[in-house]
Amino acid sequence: MDMTDITALLAGIGVGHYDGYAPTGASLPYVVNRPLLIDTVETAINGGAVGWDYQFSLYCCAGSVNASFNLAVAAISALQGQRSGDSTLAASMGYSGAQVEGHYESQVTVQINQGGI
Repeated sequence: MDMTDITALLAGIGVGHYDGYAPTGASLPYVVNRPLLIDTVETAINGGAVGWDYQFSLYCCAGSVNASFNLAVAAISALQGQRSGDSTLAASMGYSGAQVEGHYESQVTVQINQGGI
């Protein structure tokens, strides 16, 4: 189970989807997938994370508050209950409509649950 497995499940929502960070010049709307850290103290010399949680954070970026919210709802619908490797995904809204660098984003948290539901 890795980050790209989750990102691949977003293909059906019809917008750009990226691991880590969107490329320079990416046009809205898009979704960015990043893992959440277990402990911000546990980092390598370069500042990179050493330990990871079993959660991912999707940032649903769009041109308006409503558009980012709707994109988050579409991401949740695409991921909720999906199987990824030996895990089942659970998705929930973290926040909606935050203004970030000239666009708006809503955050979706994806929890990795081992086994089936």
